[in-house]
Amino acid sequence: MKTDERTRRILDAAVTLAEAGGFAAVRLRDVAQTSGVALGTVYKRFKSKEDLLMGVLSHELHDLRTQLADSPVCGPTPLVRVTGFFAFLTDFLCRRPNLARAVVRSAASGEKALSERLASFNAALFSLSFSALQGGPGRAPSPGEALMLPALIQVWFSALCGWAGNVSDGAQVVEQVAAAARLMTYGVDRMPANIVEPRAPLRVLVLGASRASLTRGEVVVEFVQAAGPGVGALLTRPDVDALHVEGAIDEAAIAGAPAWTGSGRPRLVVITGSIDAALAQRLVAHVDVVLAGPGLSASATAALYLALAVGRSLQDAHDEAREALAALAGDAQIELTTRPGADLRALSLR
Repeated sequence: MKTDERTRRILDAAVTLAEAGGFAAVRLRDVAQTSGVALGTVYKRFKSKEDLLMGVLSHELHDLRTQLADSPVCGPTPLVRVTGFFAFLTDFLCRRPNLARAVVRSAASGEKALSERLASFNAALFSLSFSALQGGPGRAPSPGEALMLPALIQVWFSALCGWAGNVSDGAQVVEQVAAAARLMTYGVDRMPANIVEPRAPLRVLVLGASRASLTRGEVVVEFVQAAGPGVGALLTRPDVDALHVEGAIDEAAIAGAPAWTGSGRPRLVVITGSIDAALAQRLVAHVDVVLAGPGLSASATAALYLALAVGRSLQDAHDEAREALAALAGDAQIELTTRPGADLRALSLR
């Protein structure tokens, strides 16, 4: 459904406020002021804060469909594919935790007026999850699939409520859905010992560019404007595998960066500008690898991320990036700085 310009501004304002301050920050008067429309116009379109946030969720479905169209969930079996879909969905929502918690709280509010929006959202999830499950030409769901998928959606939402209440993390949400899917597929007594688990996409955060997020194959790229959070703040994000910085950075940029703990996210920082050797050494106190150089091309970084996405080691991915760079720029230099003791051939981001 096409969204008119004023409704889009209202939704964008709600997203901005929710990302900044969560559910409590989305006051309709503030939404009207931020969006530049009259308060009465907001109320004509949305009956309450909860209704507005459910509208945001419905609008987010457009981006979700686009990403899934660009990078369909793959896997050898329907079980792996449907579990992969819920992993993708969880990652899609939870990468903006304040907004996600606000939306989940709204969806769980029990407001009767939201029933139509909730039914529409559930129908969309059924369609998307079935597309992932069948993994081929379109057909009608079987009676078993028609029972299984709504049940998995309910398990997923229940687990997501636990995540919103800080009871579990995103990985546990996915595992609960995966466990339910295995039980529905095999039953308790016939559960196989080994089941292929879906692999989440590699998430790359690009600092210094203003574009919509995109998905290419097994790589999800999110863009952050240079005026936003600095490198130090972005290194605290638990959902990022690699931080890509457009241009040079200085000492102030890494202020607030957390110490390296072995958790490994993000473990790679790529800088397309120059970096002082001493600063690079400081930076590897927070990550495993810093790869920097003004000659780093788009094709070299693409080769790097695609290799990492399919499970190649950091050393192999670095070698592929150098080969791609040499093919284009000949003697262009890139500098590799590693955390002391890091074995790049034993490290992978998958």
